[in-house]
Amino acid sequence: MQKHSDWLAFAQDDLKAAEVLLNAELGTIATFHTQQSAEKALKAFLLCKKISFKKIHDLVVLIDLCSTVNQTFLDFAENCAKLDPYITQGRYPYGNGNPSRQTVLQAISYADKILKKVETELSSSKRS
Repeated sequence: MQKHSDWLAFAQDDLKAAEVLLNAELGTIATFHTQQSAEKALKAFLLCKKISFKKIHDLVVLIDLCSTVNQTFLDFAENCAKLDPYITQGRYPYGNGNPSRQTVLQAISYADKILKKVETELSSSKRS
């Protein structure tokens, strides 16, 4: 059985990697890691809440599943929709070019907000 804490640790590492890659001017790969951070954070939440999910990378589907436990996750649906394309753009040479620094910073911000939401929810469920 996978532990949600392992998924959360990987989500945190992906976000750190995105920041390092941004500073190394590797924006395309940095944005990939922002999507990965959000994906792993949402999966950590779902694992903790014992909500089953298929092997997917679609953040919009994952956020919808999280919202079945807590509707406030829907506040992050737009962030998920904006991060979703980075799963392929950061893995394959589709000719999308290197995103601007501002685009990468925005992606990092989106992923950070999702990660913080999950951390807050998991922290409050420990206290309950």
